[in-house]
Amino acid sequence: TVQKRYADAGYLQAEIGEPDVIPSPKGLEVKVHITEGRRFDVGSIAIAGDETVDVEELKSRLLLREGDVFNRSYLSESVTLLTEYYTNRGFYFANVQPLSNVSETEQLVDVIFQVRKGPLYFIREIDISGNTITVDPVVRREVSLVEGQLYSQRAVLLSRLRIEGTGSFEIGR
Repeated sequence: TVQKRYADAGYLQAEIGEPDVIPSPKGLEVKVHITEGRRFDVGSIAIAGDETVDVEELKSRLLLREGDVFNRSYLSESVTLLTEYYTNRGFYFANVQPLSNVSETEQLVDVIFQVRKGPLYFIREIDISGNTITVDPVVRREVSLVEGQLYSQRAVLLSRLRIEGTGSFEIGR
């Protein structure tokens, strides 16, 4: 949308008016009044809620960078990246909330990513059922997880792709 494009270009207060459609002999003329407002940059970025991680290393994975033009899509994608970081390390219920503070006078957006890791989860059991095509070890070799291992969302998705890639199975949704 137009609003999204402006928000991704740092114009957080852009106002998009209703279109005026004017018929003419040459066709329709459409006019839309847009008030961009001021452009905002990224101020400070912080990650809170996890004292066990190298914050600078984790910040280097983010798409948002201090001093860059603020991009709302980058903010959303950074939340996804941080969430995946934790869900791939055993925190099944990891939750990352972005808290932003917009400074009108400095035209900056300070962002704090509030992390709630939740408890660690381990793979207790891998149950393969309904398999009538082959023996279980053939299926298990495509599974990137083993019992007792820390939960990893990435390993679950990779296992799913590998099993589907054999062409012998459909994975239930």
